Amino acid sequence: MKHELGRLAGPGKLAERAGTLLNDGKPLEAIHLAEVALAAEPGHRPSLEIYIAAHRRLLAESAPKNRWFLYWLTGEIADAERRLAAS
Repeated sequence: MKHELGRLAGPGKLAERAGTLLNDGKPLEAIHLAEVALAAEPGHRPSLEIYIAAHRRLLAESAPKNRWFLYWLTGEIADAERRLAAS
């Protein structure tokens, strides 16, 4: 379903809106839109960049006591950075 939504809306428009949401302090919403865009076009650079930036924001704002959340965020960032380098 994400793939269809991403194709209908277009990865570029989704990435643009995700960037706006991130700038408005809504990293989770930005991640959701970036994921939809990436489902349609996995190597879409602007969507990957927003995805990484949103996860970095969450990492910077997260409580240091929740190790599993920190590990997950770090893993998501590393995976997205690998995909960005390959695109």
